[in-house]
Amino acid sequence: MPTGSLDTATAETVFALLMDVVHSTGTAALIPTHDPNLAQRKDRVPRLERGQLPAVARPALQPSSMDLLPSG
Repeated sequence: MPTGSLDTATAETVFALLMDVVHSTGTAALIPTHDPNLAQRKDRVPRLERGQLPAVARPALQPSSMDLLPSG
């Protein structure tokens, strides 16, 4: 997300607008960030390690719709 050079309030506005589009269209957005606070607000948090994507973590307080599917 190109908000690294923005002030905090403007970056927050851009992020909120992007999330509105994602939720209203049912699409996904991959948002690279070094901001752990921003990352924790997302459904999934992929982390690159040595140039690889080994696993996708999910913040504990934000279940996704996939968590609601029955197992089996």
